Amino acid sequence: MKRRRLQDHILSFWALQAGGWLLYTFAVITTNAPLWHHRDLMAFRVSFLISAFLESFVMYAICHALWRRKVWFLFSLFFCTFASGILALLSATVSLWAESRVSVESGRFTWPQVLSNTPGSAFVLIAWSALYFGIQHYKLSETERQRAAAAEGLARDAQLKALRYQLQPHFLFNTLNAISSLVVTEDSKGATEMIARLSDLLRSSLDAPDTHFVSLSEEVRVADEYLAIERVRFRDRLQVTFLVDPHTLEIPVPRFLLQPLLENAVRHGISHLSHPGVIRLESAKRDSRLYLSIRNDSDPAYATPRTNLGVGLENTRKRMTEIYGAQGTLATSLLDDGTFVVIIEVPIASPLFLDA
Repeated sequence: MKRRRLQDHILSFWALQAGGWLLYTFAVITTNAPLWHHRDLMAFRVSFLISAFLESFVMYAICHALWRRKVWFLFSLFFCTFASGILALLSATVSLWAESRVSVESGRFTWPQVLSNTPGSAFVLIAWSALYFGIQHYKLSETERQRAAAAEGLARDAQLKALRYQLQPHFLFNTLNAISSLVVTEDSKGATEMIARLSDLLRSSLDAPDTHFVSLSEEVRVADEYLAIERVRFRDRLQVTFLVDPHTLEIPVPRFLLQPLLENAVRHGISHLSHPGVIRLESAKRDSRLYLSIRNDSDPAYATPRTNLGVGLENTRKRMTEIYGAQGTLATSLLDDGTFVVIIEVPIASPLFLDA
C-alpha cells in the first residue's frame, strides 16, 4: 500500500512538473517569437528556463521538507522567499552570462544587471512554491473530505447495526419460540397478536432506511411495539410504564435510540426475575436539553455493576459520541435494590438535525 502511494505521488509530481513547465515554456516562446533573431535574448531565455527548471527541484525539496514537518506558515513563507531569492540570483547570473557569451557587445555581463533580473526569476520560483503548497492544501482538503465521507459511511454502518438489534438471532428465536408455544397451547389469539406485533416492528425497521433522526414520539411508538412483543412473551412478568412529557414528543432523536436499551433491560433484567418486573421510560425537557431515563428491575443476587452492560449500551454510547460528541451523555447506575438505570442527556437543537 505504501509503495503504491509512493508511485502515485511520483507520477502526480512528474505530471504536474512536466505539464507546468511545458506550459510556461510555451508561453515564453509565444511571447518572444518576434524576437527569435536576437541570439543574445534567446540565449538568456533558454538559460533562464533550464536553470529555473533545475532549481524547481531544489525548491521542491525545501517545500516538501517544510510541509512534512508542518512548519509554521509565516516561517515557511519567509524561508521559501529567501531560498527563491538565492536561487533566482544564481539563475539570473547564469542567464546573463549565457547572454554575454553570444552578444556582440562587450562587457554586457554586469552585477547590477544580475540584481535587476533577480526579482523576475525569484517571482517564478515563488509562484512555483505557492503552487506546490496550494496543491498540497487541496490534497489535504480532499483527504479530509474523503475521511468525512468515510465517517458518514461508518454512521450508516452504525445505523445498520442498530437495525440488526431487531433482527438478532436471539431476538427472533425467542419471538418465534414464543409464537410456537402459543400455537402449541392453542392460544391462537395470542399467536396472531404476536405475529402482528412482530410484523409491525419489522416494518418500522425497514421503512425509510436513510432516515437518521425521528421524533421522540416515533421512537416511543417503535419502543412500544417492541415491548408489546415482550409482554406477550413474558405475560404478567413484564410491566411497562411510560412517563413521556408531551413537550418532548416532537424533539428529534437518533433513530433506534431506545429499542436496544429496552432489549438490554429485558435480556439482562426482566428475564432473570421470578416475579413481575417493571420497565419505566421517562422523558423531560430542561432548558435546551432532553433527558431520557430507562429503569428496569433486576435480581439483586444476579445483578452486578457490569451485568447489565450489554452490547446495546455500548453501541448506543458509540453512536451518541459520533452524533453529539461531548454534548451528549449516557450514564448508567445500579441501585441497591437491583434497579438498573440508564440516563441519556442530549441537546435539543443540533446542526446535525438539519442535515438528517
